[in-house]
Amino acid sequence: MMRNVSVTFPLRRSWMEWAATITLVIATVLGISDLPTGSLRWWAALLLFVALTLLQRIEFQPVYATSAENARLVALSLLWGGIALVGGNPLALIISAFVLSAHAVFTLPGLSGFAWIGGFSVALVAYLVPIYGDWLPGLFNALGTCAGMFFVGAAAHAQKRAEEADAESRRLLGELQ
Repeated sequence: MMRNVSVTFPLRRSWMEWAATITLVIATVLGISDLPTGSLRWWAALLLFVALTLLQRIEFQPVYATSAENARLVALSLLWGGIALVGGNPLALIISAFVLSAHAVFTLPGLSGFAWIGGFSVALVAYLVPIYGDWLPGLFNALGTCAGMFFVGAAAHAQKRAEEADAESRRLLGELQ
């Protein structure tokens, strides 16, 4: 159930969210580097990457408005798929998948973000295996990437739990004072 949700674009965010933004900017440069400069595909890739970067920066209040976060992840997934269709450097798509994995786990309650990582993994395997030509090396490389995405998700989950514990400690300290 979605409660009243407000949307903000704050500049004061955690180090992890800034790292994600910087990483997506680097992925953008990498993603458009293989495309002919100024071509329609170059502009499309640039627009999709910019939209992906900005959309992951928006903050919904309350923090865990699950319906809004799931809707955002659907939109991010569609942008990510558009980037895959436009082409460019596949490494940029892989890098952005790591960011999306951390984002899913960090913004959704409980462990539901890991289901999103599973979906990203399936899509990434379907994208990467044909690129290699030989399916077995492609599968192994794609599965290795997926394992890294789950690892990044686990790190994001640990970071989220640490931030929640810190906020609770500060709240309790405030009550004691």
